[in-house]
Amino acid sequence: MCKKTLLFILLICLNLAAKDINNDEIYNDFSDNSTKYKESINVSYNEETLNSGNEFEGFEEEFSDIDEWANEENYASAKETESVLGFTLWIMFAVIIASVSVRFRFTRRLKPLFLLSSLIYLGFIRGGYPCMITSFIDMILAVFGVKCHWSNFVWFLGLIPLTYLFGRVWCGWLCHFGALQEFLFLGNRFPFLKSKIIQKILKISQISLLAILLIQLFVTKRNLFDETDPFVSSFNLMINSQISLILFILLMSSSALIYRPFCRGACPVGLILGLISKIPGASIIDKDNNCLGCTLCEDTCKIEAISRYKPESKKNYETVFNHAECNACGDCFNLCKKSSVKFKRLSIKNKTAE
Repeated sequence: MCKKTLLFILLICLNLAAKDINNDEIYNDFSDNSTKYKESINVSYNEETLNSGNEFEGFEEEFSDIDEWANEENYASAKETESVLGFTLWIMFAVIIASVSVRFRFTRRLKPLFLLSSLIYLGFIRGGYPCMITSFIDMILAVFGVKCHWSNFVWFLGLIPLTYLFGRVWCGWLCHFGALQEFLFLGNRFPFLKSKIIQKILKISQISLLAILLIQLFVTKRNLFDETDPFVSSFNLMINSQISLILFILLMSSSALIYRPFCRGACPVGLILGLISKIPGASIIDKDNNCLGCTLCEDTCKIEAISRYKPESKKNYETVFNHAECNACGDCFNLCKKSSVKFKRLSIKNKTAE
């Protein structure tokens, strides 16, 4: 508890320092752009131009300045696209590194470092924006006919093949939204919050909110998530509305009591990536034939993706992995005495792990 509190205070201090730097950069960029714009529109017609014998020369100069300004705008747009793509490619590269790390006992110890780095950089330094959810929303808006730049889709679309090939490592190791909830979680102090009823409520909530989001995007053609995003409020220490305040308080309080409540009860990207994990051939975590049916992996799974049941034809209980819920954190690997928990491929024939 004490360590988490000190860590959170440290992150807030880093956030405030980063915001001061960002504000200075934004002000300087705004000043430079304002100066260029004023120079481009304040075209003066001097006497030499008017007496030169070409009555259209002044207009030609004005249109030339406008063309120059348009070229600068296009150049800025191209640079922004390049920056977004470069940033997204670095994220994809980090996912690949994390997917390798989770497969080995020694490197699995680095998971807290991955989460902390993501929380600091993607969260507090960059302000939590853009993110994979806005990337998903922009893609849906584009499908509904809203003009959105294609580079905004790359983050979400890039996670789909990576999840299929390597597992949901983004969710368990790198997501800054998940990292914030991870560090806020105080432990399972109320057993009821781990019950199957709560798990069903969270899943129903996640599916329902995705349906509501799709309807809202189709009707309004607006990204309302950006206006009320509780994570942006958390990372920037800024509340824009009463709705943002309510969602911020709800996020903070629920994350302290329930492990990753937003990931399991609201995140549309997590829901879709979970469905990707159910496609035959996808990379998943499952047990092999050496499994003893003990409860070690089940007890350590905070996301509640491992359960036990007793088949009618057998005497002993069997361990079952819910691949749609598993976020590939890797915590269950280290506790298995038989080393029966492994990454596998979902069988194409019978949709079981092989």
